[in-house]
Amino acid sequence: MKIGVFGLSFAIRNLQIAILRLCLKIPQKRAKYCHPQYTPPVMRRFTLFAALILLIPSLVLALDYTPTARHLYRDSRTFGTAEVAGISLLTNLGVVQGNPGNVFAAQRGLNRAEFAKILISLPLAKTGFGLPEESGQGCFSDVLAGQWFTRSVCAAKGIGLVQGYSDGLFHPERPVLYAEALKMLAVLYDYTLDHHAGDAWFTQYVRAAGQHRTSLPISLEPGDAMTRGEMARLVAAFHAESVGELDLYRSAEQGHVISSPSSSASSSSSSSVASSSGSSSSSSLPSSSSSSVALNLPSRSHFLILGRRSQPLADASFFAEHEGVYVQSATVVLKAKITSIDAMFLADQDGRDIGQLSLSHYLDDSDKTWKGTFISSGGYVISKGTQQVLAIEVRLNPKNNGGFPGQLVQVDRWSVGVRGQDSESTWIVPAPATVYPKHETAQGTITAVANAGDAQSVLATGTYQVLGAFSFSAKALTGATVRLRNLEFQVSKAPSVAVMNWSLASPSGGTHLSCSVNGSTVSCSAIPPELGSIGRDPIVLRLYGDVAVDQGSVNPFLQVTLNQPGSLGDNGAVHWSDGASDYTWTELQSPIAKGTLWK
Repeated sequence: MKIGVFGLSFAIRNLQIAILRLCLKIPQKRAKYCHPQYTPPVMRRFTLFAALILLIPSLVLALDYTPTARHLYRDSRTFGTAEVAGISLLTNLGVVQGNPGNVFAAQRGLNRAEFAKILISLPLAKTGFGLPEESGQGCFSDVLAGQWFTRSVCAAKGIGLVQGYSDGLFHPERPVLYAEALKMLAVLYDYTLDHHAGDAWFTQYVRAAGQHRTSLPISLEPGDAMTRGEMARLVAAFHAESVGELDLYRSAEQGHVISSPSSSASSSSSSSVASSSGSSSSSSLPSSSSSSVALNLPSRSHFLILGRRSQPLADASFFAEHEGVYVQSATVVLKAKITSIDAMFLADQDGRDIGQLSLSHYLDDSDKTWKGTFISSGGYVISKGTQQVLAIEVRLNPKNNGGFPGQLVQVDRWSVGVRGQDSESTWIVPAPATVYPKHETAQGTITAVANAGDAQSVLATGTYQVLGAFSFSAKALTGATVRLRNLEFQVSKAPSVAVMNWSLASPSGGTHLSCSVNGSTVSCSAIPPELGSIGRDPIVLRLYGDVAVDQGSVNPFLQVTLNQPGSLGDNGAVHWSDGASDYTWTELQSPIAKGTLWK
């Protein structure tokens, strides 16, 4: 009986999708069968459970592009405009939600288990049928009964979305690669695939996404691990395209259909663009005039990847006090000459380019000043009584074509030139004086570090005990390799617990590196390439030690943590190399990762 019910379910679903696709081609007047609330008679007689699953037209017609992400997630100020569109669409569909504390963490990576759960939650997925019971057996040897992702992964396997690696494992902890995401989505949305002899395994999926225009419109290699923000954009594009609304979604990505924000916090600095006898002045902005920032703002230190466009180097808020103004030019002075920069851009808070800047030898022969003059009439407007956050971004030269890893980039000062809409006066508005964040050019970066062990376990005594396990993920340009050089672990333990002979190794054995101890810090330095090189897949390193516990001790415990991410000028817990330059900081949060709590 169960097989018959689900067979009928699929038949009804396919009928609905066929009707939906036909309706999308019909002009404004649609038949009653195309109405979002229309349900075929056979479905009306179906069980309530099946009806809830199969009521697809009401779920897929007229997608909701309300920018929910702007006010729902506390870290929405770090989202780019396109990320706001993707995250909002999936949030409105009920597919994604924030982490504890209403934080979405768009820049964090996501693993295969998380992605499987997202796919299973999509309204048009072939996934509402036959989900295994909570107590059911796992479908891979590393996907066991009772884990939070077991039902999603096993359902995805059952409909052909996922399969194990050559070792027979699913590896739920591994980051989702762009090529893997394209494959799963292409299968989920029934793309026609065209495989040619000699193609890489992923080429047919990349090709199909390109034909459907659902590829991410950014520079991302098939082997690159994806962030949560990139995932949201990609999944949203596939879903919007499946219901004939891809153009509308792309418009939302550009900010054209996102309503004007009014309640989010503004950037921390602002300049007044009021004209008084043609002069400029600066003042703090009243809190009532704050606006939302959709770029990754406020600007903070980033690794600037060669050959790619950067995150904002600097930002400031500009307030049109007495009249609206046209933004006609921008001048940026860097702290030092940077040969790796190919072009510079002035962008608004929604990620739209206002204009491009180039080196100005006329203003400064030291190659530190960049100048751009934009459209002379009309152009970008800051309306009277409103504030706009503007940001500076750069595009880097590729390696071997003017781009060099390890260069420090920092804005010293910058300004914009404006013309009043009413007075026709022109004047220069300096961005508020502040210390802008430092950035560093690189060929790659460490994207994630996580605990690769249990959250808590029993503290065992004896020699060569595992005291911590951490996974490391990275992105690198083709031909470059991210490699760990030094790790500094902070050890928290009860006085009754003693550890000697600390060492670092991979779970498979091989090379063992002896580590030194200074107080509560365990330093593992000069990590060899065979141990510390991070390729396409993440690596796992374990920290070992000889453990002794005083007899009769009460509540002994031990925990190892990679603590400080560091910053430019302040060494962190993870030192690494991109093959050409060494780095002593990461863009990760503090603490970077906490290991197993042994008790």
